[in-house]
Amino acid sequence: MGRLGWRKRKRKGERKTFGIIALVTACPVLFITLAMTLSQRPDVYWARLTSPEGDTRFVDWRTLDDLASETGDPTTKRPDLFDREVQVLGYMLQFPASPIQNGTVGRFLLVPDAGNWLHPPHFHSGEVIDVRLNRGTSVPLSEGKVVIVRGTMSVDPMKLDPGEVVFHLLATSVNPRDPPEQ
Repeated sequence: MGRLGWRKRKRKGERKTFGIIALVTACPVLFITLAMTLSQRPDVYWARLTSPEGDTRFVDWRTLDDLASETGDPTTKRPDLFDREVQVLGYMLQFPASPIQNGTVGRFLLVPDAGNWLHPPHFHSGEVIDVRLNRGTSVPLSEGKVVIVRGTMSVDPMKLDPGEVVFHLLATSVNPRDPPEQ
């Protein structure tokens, strides 16, 4: 009888130890998963908006990514996207060299995925646009919010600290927008 009681106490101790180890392991994983889920925003890379007849053409990120990855001059491959007004949907990020004054900026980066708490946004050459507003114009910096930017697009490869920018947009308007349903 004495040996049987010892075995029950040993199993109870093993279960308690396993429970503590499982709890210590699960808590950080659950915290990180919850933080990533709560800080994630919808990816607009695949979003396609239709422009009303005669309105400014919408340019999707897939098209820009394809143009940036192909060899040759994008302006000759898709002249319909350059030197005329277009619209691009994305997330505003602060441009590294552009100061924020009273919560507004005159230049920012536009990306299709805002990233999350542990995973910053991508800075692949076809997935970032350098947006500049007319001199003296500024807009509120809305990091983490979807905006639609209207303006004239150009091509000029430029190295940044986190990556490379190929496309530039001289913006005429920046408007907040709800993310499209996917």
